[in-house]
Amino acid sequence: MRQFDYNPNELTTTQLDAINRAKAAYDETIKEINKDEDRLMENYYNCIDDYSWGGLCSQANRLRRYQAEDKLQDEIEMIVRGGYILRTRQVNILRKLGTGELVATKTYQGRYGRFFRTDDGDFVSCSKKVSTYEKKGYTPLIQTITEKVIPDGFWRNGDRRYTVLETVSITEEVSTEICY
Repeated sequence: MRQFDYNPNELTTTQLDAINRAKAAYDETIKEINKDEDRLMENYYNCIDDYSWGGLCSQANRLRRYQAEDKLQDEIEMIVRGGYILRTRQVNILRKLGTGELVATKTYQGRYGRFFRTDDGDFVSCSKKVSTYEKKGYTPLIQTITEKVIPDGFWRNGDRRYTVLETVSITEEVSTEICY
């Protein structure tokens, strides 16, 4: 579970009350999930339902638990920071060697490994060495983006979805790290 650390001594009583309410709502959600899990386990052991415990229902309950934990941490961070979450993500990009023009912003998994698809339709396979990219006329970079975001629900796979409010910083570093 992702943990957002804060110092309670630096917060106002309003913020602390809001955090306590968020924790109480989280505890209620976890109690409900545990109650559902106990009911499914009881049905399984009493031979009422063979598929309710240990299968997809248990996976759904685990997903609900993870989502509740993420939601709690997001709520705490939003309360402490004043209405937003600070998120940092990394993106693989390719720039042309001479001009520095951005030509690719994503890697794909292909039949023969990972590759970049450039804006002009070329395919550049991921390499372990920067010199290999340079021979092809590109510079591989890892772009680190720090953004102020607000939560906007969950994707189908259970990951948190965010809406970007503002980009705080963007840094680039020559590297082939994320490709492999």
